[in-house]
Amino acid sequence: MLKSLKRYTFLILAISGFCIFPYSQAKAAYYTIEDSTFSEIIGNFTVRSDYAGGTGQQRNEVLTHRGGTESNTISVSSLWNFLDDKGVTSTTALVFSFDLNETGQDKFVQIDDLQMNIGTQSFLLGNNTLRVNDWTLGQGNNNPEAFFRIDLGYDFMKQFNASSTENLLIMSTISQFSAGPERFYLDASLTGQNGAPVPEPATVLLLGFGLTGLMCFRRKLRKK
Repeated sequence: MLKSLKRYTFLILAISGFCIFPYSQAKAAYYTIEDSTFSEIIGNFTVRSDYAGGTGQQRNEVLTHRGGTESNTISVSSLWNFLDDKGVTSTTALVFSFDLNETGQDKFVQIDDLQMNIGTQSFLLGNNTLRVNDWTLGQGNNNPEAFFRIDLGYDFMKQFNASSTENLLIMSTISQFSAGPERFYLDASLTGQNGAPVPEPATVLLLGFGLTGLMCFRRKLRKK
């Protein structure tokens, strides 16, 4: 019995690693942005509270939010024209800034859902909740409290053009607000920064367990 258990240990380890892997991605979490140090991968978004140069001076509004669930559809060609006009010639990522319109540093909003669709691609916040505090209060106008980056996997400026017929759909659910409206913008001064999101350490570890288990089990079979 013990010998049989040892024989299949590596197979059990491999199956466990791969089975747990997708659940680690779907696990719901609550995040809070309260200062300039926040940086997390949430769902399909890389979310940061601060970007060098993210002053909001080169931005195009994509959604005005007054609470509840709001959505907006924008032509990709208009976004392409905006970026082209601002001198962006190549980018594999789009950066959207989020600007609160609350009064007082103790004020915040809660983003319960966020979805962006570009063509056939969907970017989701997942089963996660993000609280955004008005941490830039007193720093002047046009200072976003959060930035959402989506990595496309292709060059936006080469994939599309001024005549593209695709659309961007942005939809968000916001609660716990008191004033508003809150606004999402496409930020041209930040769009163009490349780089793929770094996987969570726990996810990498689980995937490693799975691969290691499969390799060891395969070696055992070869020895027989």
